[in-house]
Amino acid sequence: MGSGRAVSGKAKIKRWVWIGLLLDTLLSGGCGQGIPAEYLEAQAPSPDVLAEVLDADKEVLDADKEVLVLGTLFGGPAIREAVAQFNQTDSSYQVVITNYGEEDIIAGELRMNAELVGDRPPDIIDLLPFDMEELIGQGILADISPYMEQDSAFQPDDYLENILAIHERDGRSYGIMSSFYVNTMVGKEALLGGMTGWDLEGFLDFAQEHPDTPLFEGASCEYILGILLRPNMNRFIDWDAGVCYFNNEEFIRLLEYVAISGNPSQSGRATTVVTDGGYIRAQYLVNDAFRIMEAERLFEGDGVIIGYPTANGNGHLVTSTDDFGMHTNSQNKEGVWEFFRFLLSEDFQQRYRDGNALPVRRSVIEQICQAQLEGQQVGIDEAGNIHPESAIGMFDNIWAETYQATDDQVAEFMEIITSAQVILDYSKSIETIIMEEVDSYFTGQKTKKAVAELIQNRVGLYLMELI
Repeated sequence: MGSGRAVSGKAKIKRWVWIGLLLDTLLSGGCGQGIPAEYLEAQAPSPDVLAEVLDADKEVLDADKEVLVLGTLFGGPAIREAVAQFNQTDSSYQVVITNYGEEDIIAGELRMNAELVGDRPPDIIDLLPFDMEELIGQGILADISPYMEQDSAFQPDDYLENILAIHERDGRSYGIMSSFYVNTMVGKEALLGGMTGWDLEGFLDFAQEHPDTPLFEGASCEYILGILLRPNMNRFIDWDAGVCYFNNEEFIRLLEYVAISGNPSQSGRATTVVTDGGYIRAQYLVNDAFRIMEAERLFEGDGVIIGYPTANGNGHLVTSTDDFGMHTNSQNKEGVWEFFRFLLSEDFQQRYRDGNALPVRRSVIEQICQAQLEGQQVGIDEAGNIHPESAIGMFDNIWAETYQATDDQVAEFMEIITSAQVILDYSKSIETIIMEEVDSYFTGQKTKKAVAELIQNRVGLYLMELI
């Protein structure tokens, strides 16, 4: 899904990324998805490295080791833990963290952008807040595929192919991630009529056929539009030609659905819980086979995972929990690759067996599936939600129970995580333009066609500037 977008003069921070969906779930308590914030937070360090984590970016440099600088805008304990473990085990290299946004995100963004194109850039880039396409276009990200090919210990078949492919462009690879979630939608099977996927038109047809079924009850118009627009932006933009179609009937129909379904004065995501009558639930996170079991229990035992509406009908979306690239001008690229191969190693990947996130290494995923097939102790709360075993005893309302996944549930889990995709043809700048204009329609100040024409004109001008 390549795009013909030109690149601006500096690396612009992509303020919205799919991990924002995860953080939104966490900040809202997570229980709407059956996953509470307290343990879903993949940023939490393990106790045995807590002391090292706290000092990972302040530790005394080892004169016998080469120094690698990791630049990040947000930082977080997950990065610090990875760095601490690497520094403990590697005999040749040590990573130090530059957290540009630690004191001020805006000032940190400006400084990080300047250093990425300056004479002394970080060796390793935390890619989560960035538009990778822009960094590639500027020549900031190095191709790491030669290191993959020359390292006999790195075998692509050991990893999920779709996850490796996230960073691949034209036969080159520009980064790695060590863990992820799958963000998807679940609904009532009887209501969906056996559908296993849909595109935007199919979703809107479904909504029109079920006018009395609130699919996003309690959600703002902005939230609903964002959920449906982000995976489908390329339906309204021809990136190669630099033209857009936001005044067509499908986009106008989308605006009309959002206006009917959402609350124009409310901010935030849907707060509905599953009740009689059945709803579709967005932002359902899948990180093991037990989440398939839990999805089936929703909607009075008639739940099915269907995914977001997308052009190819596969709406299971990858949510990165970490994402790293190598700077083209790093003076120690071999050391950066050592850090990357550490993150992908069997030993480091084992940390994700606790259910906080999904590993990218197949062997560890297989171990997780096997344990759940054999029966595994999990935490259960009063609502019947499944929690990792580590949550038992941590919270008063979670107690132990042994669950056992079926072969079909494991097979569905593997199908979802091996087919999950990322959204490539997405522009935060264009989303901002759209969100600035649609409010006047949602609040009754302008007609839907008038707003669609305004969006068409503004986005058209924006695309012309990129050519």
